[in-house]
Amino acid sequence: DESHPTEVATIERSGQPSEDLLREWYRKDVPRRGGLTSIPIPWTWAHYESWCLTRKLRPDLARFQDLIWNLHRAGKVELIPHSMTEELSAREADLSLRGQHGEVLYYWKWR
Repeated sequence: DESHPTEVATIERSGQPSEDLLREWYRKDVPRRGGLTSIPIPWTWAHYESWCLTRKLRPDLARFQDLIWNLHRAGKVELIPHSMTEELSAREADLSLRGQHGEVLYYWKWR
């Protein structure tokens, strides 16, 4: 009796988000905000996660957050803290960035 090894599909490569992708996802989300221009970072993560999965890539939170931080440091993106962090789920808080004083940077927008 031969046993056949089970093939497990693993995603080895992680998806590299880009400034252009963030711009595209931002344009899609702004109308949902009813006139506000800041976008919740978890919304952008959802776009990135979906983009990765359709390309058989692994979403990488560190890469995603690094891109936003780098754009912020370059003066292209503004990061905005959430004023009611106790209302965030643990997952939303994990996807958000942390400021130097521990504040939850939940929103972002282009400058």
